Amino acid sequence: MSSQDFLTVVPNKIYSNVKMILADPSCSGSGMLTNFERDSTENSTNLHTNLREYEQAKWNGLTDHEQTRILNLQSFQHTILNHCAKFQALRIVYSTCSIYSQENEQVVEMFLRDNPSYCIKTIRGLSTTERGWGPIG
Repeated sequence: MSSQDFLTVVPNKIYSNVKMILADPSCSGSGMLTNFERDSTENSTNLHTNLREYEQAKWNGLTDHEQTRILNLQSFQHTILNHCAKFQALRIVYSTCSIYSQENEQVVEMFLRDNPSYCIKTIRGLSTTERGWGPIG
């Protein structure tokens, strides 16, 4: 395999035996632990008691430009997942380092609407609604 833009890879005979694809597309990077640690130090109150509250507080603090950037990333991520489906892999694992549902759950929901032959599978006892690392603090 050569290094190239994944969207230019044609799902032909060479890739006919692909069983799994790990899709880790570009994202906002908002879930990088160093970002969270910096924010936690600056906001030492218990305002952000869990990841969903933290996500909502961060999203509400974004400028229109930053929100537009994340929605553009969402579109790109959706395109990547749809391209993965062309390979007819048995499994597609989707991963980002973002805390935003726009880059996670919403992308997966759009993909599943476009590709009804795929579904969400539970992995090692995690529920399909579980995300992040749980309560923080």
